[in-house]
Amino acid sequence: MRTVMTSPTDDQTPPSERCIGVTVRTPAGAGRAFAVEPGDTAGQLTIRALNRFERDGLIEGGSYRIGLLRGTSIIDLAVDADLGDVGVAEGDVLHLLSTEPQVDGVLDVLDVLERIRRHLQRTAA
Repeated sequence: MRTVMTSPTDDQTPPSERCIGVTVRTPAGAGRAFAVEPGDTAGQLTIRALNRFERDGLIEGGSYRIGLLRGTSIIDLAVDADLGDVGVAEGDVLHLLSTEPQVDGVLDVLDVLERIRRHLQRTAA
């Protein structure tokens, strides 16, 4: 049974009793467990996850956002969205999503070939 995070009514509740466990995955699929609180924002979790994945050598720096997996869909979360307000629950899986343009490896090869062609034209002239 999934438990949806709710804000505690008693501010004296220790943080460990408010935390729930989620998994964050890289675009390549590597995952790590994180403890989050209802008031944590998507942006805060993104930064924590990026720091950990970079430290573990599982992701390169770049621009990322985070999405919440619901069924077969990923819901893009606003940077300032409180995880509790968007219904993040125990056991949820969130994904880091690159915000940078994706580059196909074939395009890189074609670009290199075009540079070689231009270089050969200049040196032949």
